Amino acid sequence: MPSLQVFCYGNLVDFLPAHDREKWVSVPFQGRQTLKHLIESLGVPHPEIDAVTVDDHPAGLDDFGQPGSQVQVSPFQPGDRRLRPKDLGFILDGHLGKLASHLRILGYDARYHPDTVDEVLAATSASEHRILLTRDRGLLKRRAVVYGYCIRNEDVRQQMQEVVTRYNLAAGIDLFSRCPRCNGRLMPAEKDAVASRLEPNTLKYFNRFWLCQTCGQVYWRGSHVERILDQLRDILPDRL
Repeated sequence: MPSLQVFCYGNLVDFLPAHDREKWVSVPFQGRQTLKHLIESLGVPHPEIDAVTVDDHPAGLDDFGQPGSQVQVSPFQPGDRRLRPKDLGFILDGHLGKLASHLRILGYDARYHPDTVDEVLAATSASEHRILLTRDRGLLKRRAVVYGYCIRNEDVRQQMQEVVTRYNLAAGIDLFSRCPRCNGRLMPAEKDAVASRLEPNTLKYFNRFWLCQTCGQVYWRGSHVERILDQLRDILPDRL
């Protein structure tokens, strides 16, 4: 059976078994199979691949593999503008609800519906030019996905660090401009206008409020928000 050799650089090794990292890996194939298919067979999703060379010559993922070739695969560098669409927006899979809320608190457009199936996630990412965030590398391998990233960590603070660094989010923060629950726009609200919906202690100790224009939820900077902000200050010490 014909095969070629693949070497993955940088954080692309995260997708490889430990014994296949920092070495040439033999990938067998049959017939006419694209480099995309062959590289993804190792577990590396195409949205995280920046450059591919075949025998030291630039190649594209839609090129066909050739027996005996040496294929080098490089990742994007954090902050690369090609990683994000012109109008930055995210869509997250059902396992990343906390991350979606944190992104919304920072003012980023983050669509999240926990029951959305993979096919719809991929199609929406493509049609709305959104970055698909997921921990499912198989989802990122879908051909429809253009912008996407596989979250490496389980802890939401580490997840935020990954996303903030990769997409250079620090410069675009618009704190408390989106609803953490539904992603709708928040607008300042007069205390008198929302007083009937607040608990007595909230009325007593807080004076600044925001109202979601989509779901009608009222917000104030209570203890829950402050706990999240404390987490985010570790990631963005100069912005919060």
